[in-house]
Amino acid sequence: MISAMSIDIQLPNKKLVIAVSGGIDSMVLLDLANKQLGSEQLVCAHFQHNLRSSEETEADLKVIKSYCDERQIKLAVGSYDGTDFSEATLRKARYQFLHAIKADEGCQAIATAHHADDVIETAIINILRGTKGAGLVSLRSTDEILRPLLDVKKSAIRSYASENSIRWHDDSTNSDEAYLRNYVRMKIVPELEKSNNLDNLVHSINAQMPIEIEMQELVDGLLSRNCTRHPGGISLDRSFYIQLPHQVSLKLMHSILSGAEFTININSTLVSKSVVFAKTARNGSSMDLSKNTRLLIRQDSIEVLQNH
Repeated sequence: MISAMSIDIQLPNKKLVIAVSGGIDSMVLLDLANKQLGSEQLVCAHFQHNLRSSEETEADLKVIKSYCDERQIKLAVGSYDGTDFSEATLRKARYQFLHAIKADEGCQAIATAHHADDVIETAIINILRGTKGAGLVSLRSTDEILRPLLDVKKSAIRSYASENSIRWHDDSTNSDEAYLRNYVRMKIVPELEKSNNLDNLVHSINAQMPIEIEMQELVDGLLSRNCTRHPGGISLDRSFYIQLPHQVSLKLMHSILSGAEFTININSTLVSKSVVFAKTARNGSSMDLSKNTRLLIRQDSIEVLQNH
């Protein structure tokens, strides 16, 4: 197990946006980044989802502002003002904010505080939703989105925060089992630990990850050659898509529907229905994917469009 004092993240010597919620994970990441890069290389970005009371939201910001003021770190704050509070919509709004700060402040990448426990929870959620390993790829680090804590356990983060007197604010929604991730963390993971099956799951995740990444790289290549992105959505060559093997079709459809420009709550049933519809529906047929997005079939193309 990684001890607190051995947390050794490797950050590029670039100006970074650090995504900070005010919780323990992101406050530890901010502290580690500040010690490694210095305050002038950082912009702390805090996005308010407005799911909780104003008192809780203010408590988050107070902790973050105090840390940044003491160390002269620039702080950027944004908030969501829509009415759709689905997970997909909030994620889209959050990343739009982070990318806007990155561009405005001349930063080279965004760093988030996803850690090893998040990978385990995501794997379990994928199994429950029937999407298997697809979500694991979204947690890997890229040139644009850095996730330097992916090998660090939550226990090490807690120890580091204690030993370094890091202040944070707990989000009350983190204990609400109505949220699937909370249920997985609070109910399923402890049971796996009791039955000594958690290590087996971690081993399976580590074995599957390279395969998922390679498959995603293949899908990304297919999309870049056969998809056209436009302001209203995505257009995909239909004759090409119809000829794909079924498993590749599923992966490609999942990748399209989970794109940052869409707000779709994805599960295996929706992806499977979309694949069948895309390959068999008549010209002009349309299928709703969410209240804001639809799948439209044309003679030579498959369109995933945002409704306006």
